[in-house]
Amino acid sequence: MEAILLVTRYLFASLMVALVGHQIWTKRSELHFVLSVWKRFRPLMLLEVVIVIVLTLTSVITMISLFPFLKWGWLAPFLNSDTGGNILIAPIMGASDSSFIFVRIIPFIFLVALLFFLPFMAKREEDGFRRGYNTYKEIIYKSIQFGLMHLIVGIPIAAGFALIGGGLFFGYKYKKTLDRLSPKMDYKEAEDEAIMVATTYHTLSNSVITLIGVYYVLSMI
Repeated sequence: MEAILLVTRYLFASLMVALVGHQIWTKRSELHFVLSVWKRFRPLMLLEVVIVIVLTLTSVITMISLFPFLKWGWLAPFLNSDTGGNILIAPIMGASDSSFIFVRIIPFIFLVALLFFLPFMAKREEDGFRRGYNTYKEIIYKSIQFGLMHLIVGIPIAAGFALIGGGLFFGYKYKKTLDRLSPKMDYKEAEDEAIMVATTYHTLSNSVITLIGVYYVLSMI
């Protein structure tokens, strides 16, 4: 059974590496979009994002301490663990404790490559969960969907609930920008800019988490 889990884990890892590599190669002509998002990063945005991340992690820890079953995610059996994980990252991060140096380097290369893919992922999610949903009722509803949708990748149930807060934060940034710009310009242009603002916050949030992963991997090499 343990051998099957190990093989499955490495198959997942290989699949995710191939997926991210393929996506970056496919979008290689659009890397200017990545730079356009990164250029929007500001120190105050970083502070806001760090606060949201800390509040999200605190919410996860609190929920799990009160309701232990919320630590479960469907990926747990494949990780040989009693908690879930992100199918995009968890199987690869497992290679960081390998006895082979070239295997331990794989997570580092993957995470660095992932940084270039994050803006596209964030833009896709912001278009899906924010564009056209500009009332607070709609923002709350779509934020709930946003958080629970992440359960698909295998994260703990508590993390899915906690990410609803992140969705509300991105939704608020979207609405605030849209309300500020829509009286001054064409509504479509204002909405595009609002989506870009939310995408920037979303990308920065994911980038901070990814860089923490990079630091962890480097400490293991």
